[in-house]
Amino acid sequence: MTLAQRCSVLATLGAVVVTACAKTAPEHLQGAHNALYRRQPQQALKEFRLALDLVEKSESSASRTYRARALQGIADTYYLELHDYRRAIETYRELVQVCPESVEALSSRARLAELLKVYFHDLRGAIAELTAAIDRHGPESDQSTYQVAQMYFELGDYRQSEIESQKLVENAPNSGMADAAVFLNAQALAMESKLDQAKTSFERLVSKFPNSRLVPDAQFEVGKILAEKGQDDRAIEKWVEALKSHPNPSVVQNAIARARKRIESTTPVKVGSVTAAFARPVKTFKPRNSVEAVGGSKEEEVRDHGD
Repeated sequence: MTLAQRCSVLATLGAVVVTACAKTAPEHLQGAHNALYRRQPQQALKEFRLALDLVEKSESSASRTYRARALQGIADTYYLELHDYRRAIETYRELVQVCPESVEALSSRARLAELLKVYFHDLRGAIAELTAAIDRHGPESDQSTYQVAQMYFELGDYRQSEIESQKLVENAPNSGMADAAVFLNAQALAMESKLDQAKTSFERLVSKFPNSRLVPDAQFEVGKILAEKGQDDRAIEKWVEALKSHPNPSVVQNAIARARKRIESTTPVKVGSVTAAFARPVKTFKPRNSVEAVGGSKEEEVRDHGD
């Protein structure tokens, strides 16, 4: 065999070895997850990027899936393992832009909203991400809708909070978030000074969700509205009901005590009360010197002690 032939054989064998050793995108993804399990986030990032490189120019269905998984893996690693929140946000945004229809994009919007709200205090940015996820009917739509309503409340946009919470109540009345949505809706109404509507909403929670942990809170809020309307007797009745299971009984007891004090201070004396009719203020005086203190006169004081 000539030297040229030997070189050709060796080159062919080398190519076969390289091909046999090359990993596929799924294998790199698995390698990344293994690295995360071993608490090696940098190695995980390397594996995710290798998987991403392999599918970068392909538009097949499988390649789009691997691309979305790789991008989510990179973003999650930055977020959860390295706490590099800015890079996490950049990668999540790249994912929702490049793979908007993927399952990973929906969950990534929720993570993105969490980052924007918690670490960057960007409530409106978080609302935008969750709203986009809701529009695509994500699996966590009820939770996302409630979070949107809650963030509008935090922003002081009570009208929009009322609208969003009412939307959840109407569209998903049997949702696990329905009782919380009713409570938030009532709070928003109260902040808008729509006290009668707020009271109705709180009472609806009590009647429709009797086993909800929010029932004593709703009863307490109804009592506050009644007290604000000057109906302390009825307010006390509601607070007594709330006291049975309220998580902070001292707050309820203080409210009851204040209401009873208001009732006592504003209740007029009944007509015909003998005690009140014949009661006269008792005049008192302070002795001006030691002699007067034991019943003596001013003259005696002067005589005994001089001027």
